[in-house]
Amino acid sequence: MTSIPPQLLSDRYWRGTIHLFQNHYKLNLVFNTKYFDLESGDVRVTALKRVAAPWSESEKFVLALALHLFNERN
Repeated sequence: MTSIPPQLLSDRYWRGTIHLFQNHYKLNLVFNTKYFDLESGDVRVTALKRVAAPWSESEKFVLALALHLFNERN
């Protein structure tokens, strides 16, 4: 993952999401530019959910939590 812009680290929606993706082993595998555009502040939610389909229920739960912290509609 490229450098995280400072404004995202201080944003209340991004802060928890970034923390989970950086510190959870499975989420960290998909914390890359294929799913995140940090410059524009975009998360490819559908693609993340698709790649997580074979994951365990607990791993999917952590993904859902991270996406919910970013945007409550997820």
